[in-house]
Amino acid sequence: MEAFGTGDARAALEFVKEFDFRPAAIIERLSLLQPIYRQTTNYGHFGKAGLPWEG
Repeated sequence: MEAFGTGDARAALEFVKEFDFRPAAIIERLSLLQPIYRQTTNYGHFGKAGLPWEG
């Protein structure tokens, strides 16, 4: 794995091994099929408790 001089290649490889990046896995992990995203339309989508990517 090449980090192109921007970071630690070993850490990047460990990160990639840790997570499942298949589209179906991402959809499941973030509950993308549930209509919870209306609350993200105001004031952005970071820092709001209860959203799956804030866990």
